[in-house]
Parts: sequence; structure tokens; C-alpha cells
Amino acid sequence: MPHSINELIELIIPPADYQHRNGFNNIPILQNLSLEEKHLVEDRLIEVVKEMCQRQIENADNVDLLIIETLVVLKSKKVLPDFYQLLEQCMDTRVKNRNVTVIVLATAIFQLNNDGNMETIVEKDFSGVASKFQKFALFYDLIKFKSEKLNAIISAYINHPDFLLSYHAKRCLEKEFNEKTL
Repeated sequence: MPHSINELIELIIPPADYQHRNGFNNIPILQNLSLEEKHLVEDRLIEVVKEMCQRQIENADNVDLLIIETLVVLKSKKVLPDFYQLLEQCMDTRVKNRNVTVIVLATAIFQLNNDGNMETIVEKDFSGVASKFQKFALFYDLIKFKSEKLNAIISAYINHPDFLLSYHAKRCLEKEFNEKTL
């Protein structure tokens, strides 16, 4: 294990580029942390989110989604006020590339406190996602709501002519179905 909290953070949140993030999964690392280490990581990541909130967000691509997702894995309730603030900033229509970040933040908030208002935000912002790669990645966020309305959005892609969109829609809904029947 790393010797300092900074080394641990670098291990859990590698640089945000293809070389370091492609195929990366920090969940096994997080699962092997002691309770004390988890609290240290949580506190440090919350500091980073607070710093994001202090900056004027002009391009949502500058928000590191791995940090948000990691705080959800850590089940951090302490970060919720900062997530709400960051979500509000990213919802500003002047922010470039906002839709994916808004959906990930809204999903994170929902996972942490079941705020039903997040479903409406996700539904609205999904329609603004143009990239098929972002869409099929976001299917896995939409499904977390276990909502008929959001599942219907995913279902609309089952017979899509684009293989990747169709495949991921089917896979995502199949996974949801299998979880319900277990």
C-alpha cells in the first residue's frame, strides 16, 4: 500500500487520460482499504469537489467523473451539499459539454439519498447527449434509478440500427431484469 494519502489518491484516481483510465477500475483498491484509509480518501476527495465548486465551470469536461463515482462507492453522505452545488453549476446552459456531467452527478445524488427530483433532470439531459458512445455508457446510469420512465428511454434503443446502442440497451435492461429476478 502507498505510504501517504497523496500516493493513495494517485492510485485510486489516476490521471484523466486514455492511457491511465482505459479499463481502469478502482473498486478493488477501495474494497481493500481500511476504514481509516476510506475516511482519509473520502475527506481528500471531498476537498477536490469543493475546489471544483469554487471554480467557474465553463466546460463540464473539467469535472472528473471518477471522483464523483468514487465518492458514491464510498457511500459518502458528507459530499451531498457539494454535489448539489456542482450540479447546479453544471446545469447552467452556458456550460459546454454539460449533459454527461449533469447525468452522472444527478445519478450520484440519487444513489446517495434517493432524491426523486434527479430522475427528471436525468430524463431531460439525456435528450441532449449526441454521442452514441456517451449514450450507451449513460444507459448504465439511467438503469440505476429503477424507473419505468428511464427504462423506457433505454428500451427505445433495443432495435436501434447502430449495433453498439442496441447491444448496450439490451445488455443493460437484461442485467436489470436478472437483478430483479434473483
